[in-house]
Amino acid sequence: MIDEQKAILNYLSRRDLMSFSPVAALIDMDGTLYDSMGHHADAWHRLMTEEGIPTDHDEFYLYEGRTGVSTINLLFQRTFGHDATPEQAAELYHRKTLYFSAMPPVEPMPGATRMVDLLMSRNITTVLVTGSGQNSLL
Repeated sequence: MIDEQKAILNYLSRRDLMSFSPVAALIDMDGTLYDSMGHHADAWHRLMTEEGIPTDHDEFYLYEGRTGVSTINLLFQRTFGHDATPEQAAELYHRKTLYFSAMPPVEPMPGATRMVDLLMSRNITTVLVTGSGQNSLL
């Protein structure tokens, strides 16, 4: 029995279910469809370093899934004790987007195409969900 079959059987057993028939799949973009988290971490770290906000490069992997404004406000709260103004947040996120867009293109995650093709072949509605505003990926 392959691992995914074991996982499904374990899920059914834990919930006392007889079958598992999903009708939709919510699929995140960064780190699921595209191997883009390294670029995000690089862009965020560059931006915050320029702004004098102390960060560790790798901490940005922890913020995957947050919106840009949420990440900015998290770091502003930690450093300054308050949120960024809406204007500050917009300007900072715009700069982060420029840094990200200037990097080489990212590749799809291994198996991403196969996963989406399999879902679609089984008539499972696939929905892209993302906190990213990166038009280059969207």
